[in-house]
Amino acid sequence: MYQYPHTIENKYGEKLVFKGLVKEADGDALDNGTKKRPEPVTGAFLITRYSTEFEVQGIPVFVKKMIIPIQYSIAKMRGAYKGYKEAPAPFK
Repeated sequence: MYQYPHTIENKYGEKLVFKGLVKEADGDALDNGTKKRPEPVTGAFLITRYSTEFEVQGIPVFVKKMIIPIQYSIAKMRGAYKGYKEAPAPFK
């Protein structure tokens, strides 16, 4: 587990700064709980859609800039993201 300061700004411009523990994700986003990372299609959606909000460390630049956007586009064309219609919009 890692400790990083994190800042959240609400629509009124007020900031909340807090420290906490970041734990590994578990649940539906993981490969049936057998791996400690999201499925490739889910990961491509999160990394692409919310790229202004977070960055995943440890992924090579080539993969971030070429492979993941291509994977996202193909999955979107195939309708893999229909279940994410209600996903919140990213911050700008």
